[in-house]
Amino acid sequence: MTFASIQFLFYFLPLFLLLYFSAKQIKTKNFIFVVFSLIFYSVGYTPHLLILLFSIAVNYYVALAVDRNEGARRKRFLILGVIFNVL
Repeated sequence: MTFASIQFLFYFLPLFLLLYFSAKQIKTKNFIFVVFSLIFYSVGYTPHLLILLFSIAVNYYVALAVDRNEGARRKRFLILGVIFNVL
């Protein structure tokens, strides 16, 4: 699915906007945004979804490590996360 496709413009986008703007809480809006993003990526080519999910998991755990540490160790985790994302 591309941004200019009929499926995106007339089905996917209106459904996303309806659900997103009808949600009251920011956590619900964020959840809707993430779910629709994952659906969008999976429709194009499913292996891309697996790569994206792996990247999300690694970044989540690196962010936890950065948050839990201080000083030089914190900086090492941050550098590790940046290197992972560049590769």
